[in-house]
Amino acid sequence: MDLLRSLPLGLYLEQPLTWLHYIDSRIKLTWLMSFLAAPILADPLWRLGMVVFLVLITITARIPLRVWKQQMGWLLLISCLAFLLVSISADGLATSHQPRLPELLLVLPQPTAYSYIIAKVGFLTITRRSLDLAIRVSTLFFTVVYSTNL
Repeated sequence: MDLLRSLPLGLYLEQPLTWLHYIDSRIKLTWLMSFLAAPILADPLWRLGMVVFLVLITITARIPLRVWKQQMGWLLLISCLAFLLVSISADGLATSHQPRLPELLLVLPQPTAYSYIIAKVGFLTITRRSLDLAIRVSTLFFTVVYSTNL
């Protein structure tokens, strides 16, 4: 069983004719390069927006469901698994804690309710850094694979 040959990656569809068929290939190539270069310095919200935009392009192009259902399903599954694994993994910041206690008379109010640890369930910890890294990895994987095959 050859899994790569059974997936419709990079498959050219002659029918039905969509608006993607009428766009010049140079414009499509420029469009692809912009999708591949945009996530480099993008923040997490922009990356999530690109994923949503790619899905909306697929829907508005009226590509038949049978064509992109299997590809999008596997790709979303792998991206979600990458998101989950990276978000619960260590964030790579090796901090050494050296408690320095201020004088007892000095009481400062905290300006915000900032917390570096977002969620802690048992031995699983999700920090701000690991969540940001998970969004970066999963959206980059989805964007690179799906935009090249749209």
